[in-house]
Amino acid sequence: VTDILKIILLSSAEKYNISPLLIANKEDIKDIALGNKDVKALKGWRYKIFGSSALKLIEGSLTLKVKDGSVIIE
Repeated sequence: VTDILKIILLSSAEKYNISPLLIANKEDIKDIALGNKDVKALKGWRYKIFGSSALKLIEGSLTLKVKDGSVIIE
């Protein structure tokens, strides 16, 4: 799960042209994977660009696809 969360994080960071570390760090990723919702990446602007997708993954309602070499999050 953490590897997939990292893929989502990198894709989100690339989309918004910011460093992934501004969104979430390794501890945040581990906490999200363990079901902890008290994580900075699940609040505010971080939630909008990464956290919502991360929670959907944990809930089982997220699809990842690769199209033209890019990750598509649905």
